[in-house]
Amino acid sequence: VGGVNLLGLKLIKIDGLLSLGAMIETFTRDCSVAGLEAGYTVTTSAADGMSGGFIGECISGRTGGTSVTNLKSVAASMNGGKAGGFIGYAKAGDALAAAGESVGVGGTLTAIQITDLLGVISALRPEFYQTELSYIPVNAEEIQVQADMAGGFIGDGEAVDINYGKNHSEATEAEGSEDSAVKAATTITGLSKVDGETYAGGFAGRLIPGDVAQTGSVKLLGLLNVTQLLSVMDVAYPRISESSITGENLAVTAAGKNGNTEVGDAGGYIGYGKAIIIENSDVKEVASVTGTYHAGGYIGLMRSGSAVDAGDDTGALLNSVLGKIANLNDLAGVLQAASGKITNSKVSGVAGGMVVSETVRSGNDEKAANGYAGGYVGEMQSGYINNRANGAGTGKGTAVENLKEVNGLRYAGGFGGLVKAGSVAEVA
Repeated sequence: VGGVNLLGLKLIKIDGLLSLGAMIETFTRDCSVAGLEAGYTVTTSAADGMSGGFIGECISGRTGGTSVTNLKSVAASMNGGKAGGFIGYAKAGDALAAAGESVGVGGTLTAIQITDLLGVISALRPEFYQTELSYIPVNAEEIQVQADMAGGFIGDGEAVDINYGKNHSEATEAEGSEDSAVKAATTITGLSKVDGETYAGGFAGRLIPGDVAQTGSVKLLGLLNVTQLLSVMDVAYPRISESSITGENLAVTAAGKNGNTEVGDAGGYIGYGKAIIIENSDVKEVASVTGTYHAGGYIGLMRSGSAVDAGDDTGALLNSVLGKIANLNDLAGVLQAASGKITNSKVSGVAGGMVVSETVRSGNDEKAANGYAGGYVGEMQSGYINNRANGAGTGKGTAVENLKEVNGLRYAGGFGGLVKAGSVAEVA
């Protein structure tokens, strides 16, 4: 969708845009792809190619009740390509890029307008629920997912929702959300090898918030109060629920780049996650995780939403309102909302033990490098991890099982290489 200007005369209000969005929504439901017994392969050859076992690039699309079976391999360029067992790259569309002109700049949004805004943003975010993905067995040297950004499910995702919205909808909660039998779930089986350069993960190479300019317009954000802002942030951030991996001696590698010591994030589940929300999503049978910058048994780098990165879209969202927040409680709420959260999600190594290693890429200068390795997280910047729910009785929940070894250049730990509190400077 090309924005309000494309729709004509700038007369369409947000509620009208919602109705129009319903007419043009892209959705696949109860669709399957099955390869030969020997499996099928998906490959792109362009430097910026996007390859997926189901969809290469998905913009504001939705899938439900999907199965991909007998997948052998998915590959894209190691010099800018994105590849995932299900989706190569997913992001929200830009139908609200000029919506600020249609709601009256200079005032405040009414309750109806903010509800409609949230509805449009939710409708535009990529959403995938109830997915089954299975790889065929391959030899140890064969790579199943390979690209610059590589993931067993998705290579690169912005503002993606995987089962979360479905499982937290009013209808699902009415059915009894505590009963996992009624929840949407994603399962990945047979995954054994994921290779990337910049990012690599058993589930996702990289997950980050959506582009604010695409999913709400900075003009609109300037009209929001704090409560409304938190609601917008919630639907713009990547969210995952009930999405687990059962590997086959899973090995995840992010090989980094020549001349750059600050790339190469690898995780058994996610390589790089920014302002993520994850619940009830395990990764099992992990043999090794290796990164040249960050390596974590579950996640390589877990960080909060930040406004300090040049051109960072989360920063644009926060900067648009932080300057006018005078109440410290309100400020704390915004900052906390920008932090990542992982609950009831563990990593389990193979019987012989999981090895997590951060090693500087050959030829790069170790003296100029920082390296982070952790049994669960390589580096955690302002986040929340709680595994109590998977504990027996009132015992402690498990974050890491069958850990054998953790190696890092400057920081290494059985749980985390470096775990630090966030600050206003990191998100403002």
